Formats: sequence, C-alpha cells, structure tokens
Amino acid sequence: MTFNRKSSRFSYVSLACLLVVVGFAGTFAFRYYRYQTSAYIQNPEVTVDEAIAVMQAHALGARNVADWGLLREESLVIANKKGNEIDLDNALGYLTEHLEDGHSFYLSRSQYEAVETRTASWWWNTSITSPLIEVATVPLVRVNGFISMDTVESKMASQLLRAQVDIALAMDRCGVIVDLSENGGGNMYPMLMGLLPLLSEGTLIQFESASGQMNSVVSEGGAIKYGNAVIMAPLVTPYARASQKSRVALVLSTGTGSSGEMVAIAFKGQKNVRFFGEPTAGATTGNVPYRLSHGGFLALATSRTWDRVGEKYVGPVQPDEVVKGMRSSVKARQLASQWVTAECKQAETAKSL
Repeated sequence: MTFNRKSSRFSYVSLACLLVVVGFAGTFAFRYYRYQTSAYIQNPEVTVDEAIAVMQAHALGARNVADWGLLREESLVIANKKGNEIDLDNALGYLTEHLEDGHSFYLSRSQYEAVETRTASWWWNTSITSPLIEVATVPLVRVNGFISMDTVESKMASQLLRAQVDIALAMDRCGVIVDLSENGGGNMYPMLMGLLPLLSEGTLIQFESASGQMNSVVSEGGAIKYGNAVIMAPLVTPYARASQKSRVALVLSTGTGSSGEMVAIAFKGQKNVRFFGEPTAGATTGNVPYRLSHGGFLALATSRTWDRVGEKYVGPVQPDEVVKGMRSSVKARQLASQWVTAECKQAETAKSL
C-alpha cells in the first residue's frame, strides 16, 4: 500500500507515534504474514462506517471535515474499486488524511503485524542514548528515539540514559546540553525518567482532550505519573537533582518529532533553559490507537499539548535561537555550548562581586 498523505504522511514520526501508544509484546522474529495478500473484503462500508464513528467521537481533526456524508461516499468509491483489502486500506487512509491534523494516520493489518513482531529490526538497533561527549568542555547528552513499550526494556533504557546524565552532572560544568535533534519519537517515559535530574518537580506536560479535559504528566518523588497513575516508579539508583542554577541547553531539529517534541516541551517554562536549532517536526498532539474490527489501526490525534506554565503547542516547537542550513545541528550544539559557558562565567562574576 502506498501512503500519499498531504498532512498525515506515514513516516518515522508516524510509526513512532503509534508505538508510543500501542503496548505490544513479542520477540525478534520472522514469520509468515497472514495479511500480505489483498483478500476480497465483503461489506467494506461496515469498516468505513466504524472508522468514521471513531473519528467523530475522538479525533481532534473531526471538526476539520466539512461534510462527513460526502467524505463517506468518496471513501466507499475507493473501497469498492475492486473490493480488495488494499482498496479498503486506501479508503481508510483517505479518511484519515482529511482530518488534516498532521499527526493521525492509518496502519493496515499487514503493517501492524510487522510492527507487532518487530521484524523491521532496524527500528531496534538504536539505543536511547550514545556515549557522552563534550562540546568545548560542556557535556552533551544525546537522547535518541526509543520505541519499546516493554516494561523491562523501558526501565533499562531509562537507567542507561540516567547514567549519562549522572556523569554529566558529576563533571560540575554548571550546565548540560541535551541533544534531541535525532529523536523522532517513541516511548517518552523512559526519556523523561532518564532526564529527571534535569527537570524540576511538578507538572511537566499537560494534555487537553477534544472535550476539554486536562491531564498532566508529573514528576513526583522520583516517579513519573500521568494523572494519579504511576507510569514509571523511581529507579533504584538514587539521584541528586541538578541545581536550579544549572543551565540546560536543548538542541532541536526538523527530525525532532512526536515524543521527542514532548520531551522538549517538558523543559519549556523551566528556569535556566534555552533551545537551539530548527523548529521541530510539528507532531505535538497526543495520539491514541483504535483497532478496527478487521484488524487495521487508526492512530488518532486526540489531545493538544500544553507546557508547565500553560502555553499551548500547535505545530512545531520553536527554538529560542534558530540555526538553519548545512550542518545546522553541529552549529546549534556549538551555540548551545557557548551559551552555557557564557551563563556560567556571568554567574561566577556575579558571585565574586
């Protein structure tokens, strides 16, 4: 199936968004895919109507559809082209495209099965972080996209990232660079847990549903909570929270998407933080998966994102200092290092007076 979306293209960010919310288990495996063949589908209108009902009930972009009756007719023309499953997939993709929210997408049965069994092994080769480096003496912690929803893997990833943060803070350089430039998304909770020493306690992110209900992601006592539910318990290893005077410089790019953007937003509104690089991908809504009766998945943008101080995000997260062009991330890291160094020198000068 070919995805040709104007606003909800199937991409690294899109697949990462789905994996944030699809809790799956399994091991690396190759297997026969039941759904690779395009089987004849009887009564495709049943699935089209089911998808429309889900969208109307939950999707932020439902309000963008001017005429649901006309959209249904157009989708059924696509679904009944030959009556094959690929036609139904194209019809569901067409429906999702018209939500025009930049984040929702449809995943066919065969595509979801490939994700569920992790046969696309390249998704799993990237660690949540990389070895610590220094940019002109300022430690840089890289936070990569992390896909797994497995509890054990998530905890191990957060411990690995936390270890890098602990090393950076132990260097006592007055500040840290957090590089999100290649973070296309995934499971944001191990990312937040690993970075917790750099985040002040309390509300990190807020989500507003289509109905206006607000829920918060909160740092509390070393745990990360969503509302009243503990999503990740405190790590066994104790940690010292970074001084409120410590500077945190974040590097962004157009490759920073979905959960990578959520991590960036978690730092928005915090003191002594500055952002460098390019505007992000713009997938700053919360996605929820809905499995259709025939086995396909709708991943729908269902909530808007707010930061800790009540600023709502629509579209890309904007850096404080924009850096574009060739090697923009390299330049952004250099500027981030210069800012941390200058801020630290200024603080030392003020302290000596």
